[in-house]
Amino acid sequence: MKEQSRFIKATLRRLESRLLTVLLTFGLARFASLSCGLFTALYFLDRSFEPPQEIRWVLLGGATCWLALNFYQWLIRPLRHRPSKRDLANLWERSHPQLAGRLSTSVELNESIAGTSSDLLKAVKNQTEHLDIQLQAALAAPGGGALRSALWASLIIFTLGAGVWWQPQEAHIFLARLSGKDVAWPRATKLVLLPPTGTGDGVLEGLGAQHWQMQLAAGSQVMVRVKAEGEIPEHVIAQQNNQQRELRHLGGGEFVLGLPPLEATIEIEFRGGDDQDGSPFLKLIPGRAPAIVDWNVLVVPPSYTGQSKFGSSQHEFNLSEKSLLKVQFKLAESGTALVKRFNGEIEELLQDSDGVFNFEQIVIGSGECSIQITGDDKFSNQRAAVLSWRAQKDDAPQVAFNYPLGNWLTIPGAIVPVAISASDDFALNSVSLKDFSPVAKELELTPGIKSWETFLHVMAPTPELGANLEDAQKIRFQLSALDNAPPAGQITESNSGWIEIIPEANLRQAHLDRIVRTREQVEGLLEIAEQIAAGKNAAGSGRRLVRRTQRVTFELESILCERLYAGIDDPHRNTIELLDKQLAQGNLSSGLLVEALAAAPPTGRALLLYDLAQAGHRIGTGAGRQTAQLLASGQDAREAAAETANQLGQMLEIMLEWEDFQSAVNLLRDLLERQRLLHLRTREAANN
Repeated sequence: MKEQSRFIKATLRRLESRLLTVLLTFGLARFASLSCGLFTALYFLDRSFEPPQEIRWVLLGGATCWLALNFYQWLIRPLRHRPSKRDLANLWERSHPQLAGRLSTSVELNESIAGTSSDLLKAVKNQTEHLDIQLQAALAAPGGGALRSALWASLIIFTLGAGVWWQPQEAHIFLARLSGKDVAWPRATKLVLLPPTGTGDGVLEGLGAQHWQMQLAAGSQVMVRVKAEGEIPEHVIAQQNNQQRELRHLGGGEFVLGLPPLEATIEIEFRGGDDQDGSPFLKLIPGRAPAIVDWNVLVVPPSYTGQSKFGSSQHEFNLSEKSLLKVQFKLAESGTALVKRFNGEIEELLQDSDGVFNFEQIVIGSGECSIQITGDDKFSNQRAAVLSWRAQKDDAPQVAFNYPLGNWLTIPGAIVPVAISASDDFALNSVSLKDFSPVAKELELTPGIKSWETFLHVMAPTPELGANLEDAQKIRFQLSALDNAPPAGQITESNSGWIEIIPEANLRQAHLDRIVRTREQVEGLLEIAEQIAAGKNAAGSGRRLVRRTQRVTFELESILCERLYAGIDDPHRNTIELLDKQLAQGNLSSGLLVEALAAAPPTGRALLLYDLAQAGHRIGTGAGRQTAQLLASGQDAREAAAETANQLGQMLEIMLEWEDFQSAVNLLRDLLERQRLLHLRTREAANN
């Protein structure tokens, strides 16, 4: 009996296991298919309509409930109701008619009440056990439907997985949006809100999902800007309080919308191209902070600048470094004030008994500080007032040698004319000149003066007997100026050209060499004038003629000044005075010295130089300039060029005369020097 009972139980358990496997497979496949279909439907719904966050939360909750219901329907409930032994026996007998009801009878008799004949029970079980039948659980519980469902579910899962692999960004965005996050779907056009600009000043606060909020002072003029990224649409629409306005396209994908003065809360949605979800969204809230009145700034410049302090109602200043700004203001209504300095410091301002706010600012470099006003309603105007300044740097003094302009040749004991100038943007402290003396001389200066110049004579020293003049008497003057800039002032130095003291004979020879070089330049000018007179007009020949004539005149004037101040030709006293006056004025353009000496021309050999310089000046301002003007206007310049050539020829004759005279003088000096040496040798021979 025990053996037979174990056989029947094993048979029933085998069918029960098969049946549970089929139900589990079918339930899982059906649940997976429905889940994939649900997620696919949610994806297309969200991708097509882009519902707001609240709707997505509702959809997620509904989808969760629906999945839980299907999980219970296709898995929990079928697996909870396990079949009885009679049901299992009936399934076996339904698929295996050969049992002829014996398995059901055995199960029923085994479960019957007491009193059943044990012989009968034993006979039935014995017959059931010895039936020559191969029981197949697949026939009693076929799994074809479950297999088809599993294959269909696998295909759906594979297709969905392939889609996720093909578009991972889409899957990521969908899952993020499904979980309630504010992530936008990619579009051909994306509208981005740029910081609004205008007379108001507020902070743009993000509320999530391209939703922004800004609080501005009431009455602010606001210009809203939107940037279109990707495909730029033809139109961008702003929807405000059920009214639509088109933004103006500035180019480059930027659109702007001007708003009227902000007096009430404004909510604006933007749409353009395929970006039609209403984002970005901007909410503008007007706020009212007390206005600043009785604004006054006391400017106290540094004492060393010599500038006076002054008051002003302006907000922008150009000031000296280390100036002090003392600011006072009041509020039209009750409120609090903060000052935000350019270095990041924030200071709370306190009112005095008169309701006046005060703060001070030292000017160190250019910068600004802003005043933040907060009213009783807690609205803050971040930049109710702005104090800005541009610091004027205290530059070092400027010094210059206005004369001599280059190197200067002179003889021992002669005058060296020196014209110097110095200036500072605020005030000069001192000016000193180091000439032939080893120690610099401090020059007389009016206190607090900004610009200064002077003209003076420096006497060339006379070398001691036997000194090597050429090695010892070559020096540069040094001019230095000091200002009052703290802490110890700024100093600037400048060097003149070389001042060289040579013997008189060497100076005459140096002048002769310079006149020879100048004569060569005049010969070149004569060649240009003759070509123009012959009708051979090279490009720019007229301008070149005038420019070179001016250089020749300037060189002759320079030689003339060196001779006159050296005293070689014993000039008239008025001549030196006229030169001093002209050099002190600082205007040394070509020909001005010649004009200045017209009232008292020099004498001696210097008169010849004066005539040469005067002739060059006359050509440069007369026939030579006329020639250049005629050539520039396209007229016939041959007659004027011929006159220019004639005057240049006269200059050459004077120069050749100078050279011949100087050559004769040099020859005579050489003869005298030879005779002196011969006399000395004769005396030495006689003594020996």
